Amino acid sequence: MTVPTVHRRSVDWTMAALWQRPHQTVLDEIGSRAWSLGTAFHAESEEKRFGPEAVDESMNVVA
Repeated sequence: MTVPTVHRRSVDWTMAALWQRPHQTVLDEIGSRAWSLGTAFHAESEEKRFGPEAVDESMNVVA
């Protein structure tokens, strides 16, 4: 495939909004993983600060 062909197809796909769904899927996956990690890190820091009995079990997330 030549460079002009690749460029033209990329432009056509972009104009047709073909990238929106895969892009949103990737962002959703990254966001859900970041949320899980953030919750797990928060629970760990709370446990270090206040002891294991102070951490609500719902905060413990296995990523």
